[in-house]
Amino acid sequence: MSAVLLRWKSELQHVQPACFTVHAVVTSSDLQFDCTEVDFGFCSISESVKSSVRLTNLSLLPQDFGFVGVPEFIDVQPNDGFGTLLPQETLEILRISSARFAKEEFVLPCRAVGVHPPLELSHSLVQFGATAVGDHSTAVLHLANRHTERNQSKQTSGPVGKHTGVPAGPRLFSFAVPGDSDLSITPAAGRLLPGERCPVQVTFRPRLQDQVMKDEALRLLHRAKFLHEKELQRNRLAEQEESAGESFYMLFRAIKHQVDKGPVDAVTGKAKYTLNDNRLLREDVEYKTLTLNVATATGGGGSVVTATPTVPAKVLDCDTITQVKEKLLEQTWKGTSYSQRPHIDSLLLEWRAGVAGHLILSDEDLTSVVQGSWKRLNTLQHYKVPDGATVALVPRNNKHHLHDSHDYMPGEKTPMLDDGDEGGVRLWHLVKASEESELPKHRRGSVRERGGERAKAIPEIYLTRLLSMKGTLQKFVDDLFTAILSTSRPVPLAVKYFFDLLDEQALQHNITDPETIHIWKTNSLPLRFWINILKNPQFIFDVQTSDHVDAVLSVIAQTFMDSCTIADHKLGRDSPINKLLYARDIPRYKQMVERYYADIRQTISASDQEMNSALAELSRNYAAEVNCLVALHELYKYINKYYDQIITALEDDSTAQKMQLGYRLQQIAAAVENKVTDL
Repeated sequence: MSAVLLRWKSELQHVQPACFTVHAVVTSSDLQFDCTEVDFGFCSISESVKSSVRLTNLSLLPQDFGFVGVPEFIDVQPNDGFGTLLPQETLEILRISSARFAKEEFVLPCRAVGVHPPLELSHSLVQFGATAVGDHSTAVLHLANRHTERNQSKQTSGPVGKHTGVPAGPRLFSFAVPGDSDLSITPAAGRLLPGERCPVQVTFRPRLQDQVMKDEALRLLHRAKFLHEKELQRNRLAEQEESAGESFYMLFRAIKHQVDKGPVDAVTGKAKYTLNDNRLLREDVEYKTLTLNVATATGGGGSVVTATPTVPAKVLDCDTITQVKEKLLEQTWKGTSYSQRPHIDSLLLEWRAGVAGHLILSDEDLTSVVQGSWKRLNTLQHYKVPDGATVALVPRNNKHHLHDSHDYMPGEKTPMLDDGDEGGVRLWHLVKASEESELPKHRRGSVRERGGERAKAIPEIYLTRLLSMKGTLQKFVDDLFTAILSTSRPVPLAVKYFFDLLDEQALQHNITDPETIHIWKTNSLPLRFWINILKNPQFIFDVQTSDHVDAVLSVIAQTFMDSCTIADHKLGRDSPINKLLYARDIPRYKQMVERYYADIRQTISASDQEMNSALAELSRNYAAEVNCLVALHELYKYINKYYDQIITALEDDSTAQKMQLGYRLQQIAAAVENKVTDL
């Protein structure tokens, strides 16, 4: 009221009286019980006795009530003795002891006598041994009436308190067994006089209901079928992986074997046998094949060296010492993966002639031939190593560096030394790369960049050499493409699932042009996956790669890429030689690609549950071999690139809305890089 008067004074500059009338109905706050005492009577210490009392609200207002200080052996219901009574409402309270309210206390005395139950079993637990279906097990226990006198307070089994009076007499009993139980009790019911004791037999007869047996049989059948399908799927995937992987490995080995049969320039990377005309060694280099007897040696902790029996190995007399070491390691350690072999830089090539004739061979030493500004890398011809000579790969140590300036190590030096290095001396092996050396350093491209240059017209003799190389590798290329594009084995579930997704997206966006869908599938599987594998065999194999082998694989990968496109390539005089080599094969490969896409479309669709199960199984199988955090980070980098578009798409999609995918992605973005979100 004072606040109202002050506001009026402030607004009207004088006090105005406020007159009002107060009307109220005065009522009490009493709660009334319908009895003054609750008597539970005789209550066995292992049983419960229920009693009720009615509580009435005499007030005209709702009243809250609660029973406090209730002993642990007394339970008050409902709501554990707390609630609200409406005006004139009456509530029945069960199992009540003394009650005390927060504002006013209403005392309700309670009285009870605890007695031992008249009937007692000799055992409280019956434990049967293992019992077969159709057999039975029996246990015997006893039931006794312990009350023998009328004044039970004098008996050990009488009332707990000092009270008289629970009448002794005959007691009836019965055992209630569930209808579907495998237990039976004899006698099921009876009558015991005071002090009487009778045996009770419990029998356990396990049995299987017909429905239980049918359900178990169906469960086992479905599980066996599921495990069989999983095993078949694993076998199919393994066969497909082995088929494509084996075909690719055979192609890789065939390329390496064929290239190594002829001279390979260690400086320019050009080879006599290749599919890439830009990497073709056009000069006629005289050479012959040598068979060396290799005695590999390993250090035994100091100066002790243990030599193994000699192993024959084929090399070319025009090979540099580094090339010879590579070929010797490849042939003498062919049963060992590349990563487990000794590093080529850790070994020296030693030519052994007689007992004391040991000579260390190297690419460059004091005997290297220097002509003007050109220094030629040493070869077996330079050292005049004969056919059938004995050589050894020995560990490198300091004493060999006295006369060994430094070996030429591929990949660690530029093909041509810059002016000023070693006084402007330039290295060469089989041919002097004068054209390449005249280019500025920043214009000297890599092997694959130079491989993409426009092909020049080459004489027919060199084209014949390319065609001969292509004919040698044709079977291996056909086998690889057939393994990749074959549906004779079940297609991997991920491929089927993703191709179906692309087809669904085309229908959803009313895209009917088959060429567009074909391009989608080509960009996703052949170009993004297989081309990357074909150009980088070290991704899946533990092998050594080289520029001259990479040049051949690039031509095969380009052929596979051209086979996956729909557009026809018109070939002419200026067309690259690489495309001319497979001009007749590409139409056949295109038909294989189209048939592969069509066969996948006709197979049974893969459900989300099957895909999730397959991904979960892959995760379990390769959990210890994959860094999940790195994979998730790479995935997030792609998501972050199209973050806004993905968020918008998730917010518009009904399924994504139900799963709250947009909200979850925003949470991830906020956690990863503190991105501003709508959270």
